[in-house]
Amino acid sequence: MSTFTLCFDCPTYPVKIPDMLRKIMRQDDDGTIYLNIYFNQRNNCDLYELAYDCNETPPLQSMVKDIIVEDECGACALNVLINICDTCEEREQIQ
Repeated sequence: MSTFTLCFDCPTYPVKIPDMLRKIMRQDDDGTIYLNIYFNQRNNCDLYELAYDCNETPPLQSMVKDIIVEDECGACALNVLINICDTCEEREQIQ
């Protein structure tokens, strides 16, 4: 179960891709537009598995909605799991 709050008022309502992008795009005072991304540090590779198996065919809209979260500022963001150097170094030591 995710600890993040969904950014959509009605999570079962089909949301179009442009609607999703509008939720996670931010603009600074110079007018530069950004994609707001929420980075999560991967602590243990064994804690993660595929969200969908190869027989599942969820709609793209549902899949994208699953990875839109609120960041620490309360803004909508794309939830990203990062491979940090510590994890990479551990794998190199095993090899």
